[in-house]
Amino acid sequence: VPVLVLSDGRVIDQSLDIMRWALARHDPETWLKGDDRALIETFDGAFKQHLDRYKYPNRHGSDAIEHRTAGFEHLQALEQRLAASGFLCGPARTLADIALFPFIRQF
Repeated sequence: VPVLVLSDGRVIDQSLDIMRWALARHDPETWLKGDDRALIETFDGAFKQHLDRYKYPNRHGSDAIEHRTAGFEHLQALEQRLAASGFLCGPARTLADIALFPFIRQF
């Protein structure tokens, strides 16, 4: 897990918070325009829960197929968004695309 220690001693210990902090200072491709908080929270929450239970069913005492199916439903919603435009929040890459990528890659 990345951790950013700022010059004033503050610590930012969440990847998404580090991304937002950095982009607030320099956002040359205007990624923050695609800071779809609800979408990102869904993938950092409900989708990640299914992902973990799909990848590690023995650890969670879960049915891997059930959680793979539930995770796939989230991915289908992304497919619909991508069919409407080239990226998740419109015609250009934004924070949502980058923030969701690690979850999708793991799935």
